[in-house]
Amino acid sequence: MAGNDMATNTSHLATLVTAANWSAVDEAARLGPASLPVLANAFQSPNYTVRQISVTCAGQVIDPEADKILARGLYDANVNVRMAAGNELSRMARPGAKIAVLDRLKQSVEEPLLLSLALAAGYMPGEDTRQALRLLLPRGGDLMTYARMALARLGDPLARKGLLTDLHSVDPHARYEATLTLQYVADPKLAVEVIPLLNDRENALLIGPPHAKRVWRRVCDAALETLVLLLRLPVTFTPEREKIYTESEFEEVRRLLAKENQ
Repeated sequence: MAGNDMATNTSHLATLVTAANWSAVDEAARLGPASLPVLANAFQSPNYTVRQISVTCAGQVIDPEADKILARGLYDANVNVRMAAGNELSRMARPGAKIAVLDRLKQSVEEPLLLSLALAAGYMPGEDTRQALRLLLPRGGDLMTYARMALARLGDPLARKGLLTDLHSVDPHARYEATLTLQYVADPKLAVEVIPLLNDRENALLIGPPHAKRVWRRVCDAALETLVLLLRLPVTFTPEREKIYTESEFEEVRRLLAKENQ
């Protein structure tokens, strides 16, 4: 991008962010690291919505400076800004924000934020991360569940054992949720544990809007989606979180799996 074009585009981004226009998020994603000076400046705004948008924009950019903006967002005075930073950090590895994530995991009392930070910690290897996550386990509920997910991603043997136990639960919803969790754990070696669930036709989760006719998603639907994503299978269809797959799509996945095992 030529210098004048770059200046024009960053100027446009600055206008959008300052106006608290959420279109800035797409513009920042398009500009990449060139957007960061604008976002760092916008984060100084007294308007919390502008700071919230600047943090969300930073989440679209893979760069150490973006990590710094997200880390600062975790300490913002406004809960919306803190949550925006936590949500963005939960999506991918952000090593430059590790110190802030672990500090907030230990110090924050906001459960919604802690849930996002637990997922973020799963991308941040180290014994210090595992210790911070283990502090959440006695609190039970969703915090315990999310901490176990993150520990499983980090290779913790007990967390992985618990996840595999859920994969073989008598409760189809537990099997369904454990299968989807493997997408976050992202270890292709665990795919072998999912393959048998392609034949699991038990209803697991009602999907669709409450006011419309709802349908059941089965354990096998979660298994197919997870195998495609874990193994990066070159399927001809798009895996989607609420899709109920056809028999031809199951057969396509089985053929690809057989081909991989040849």
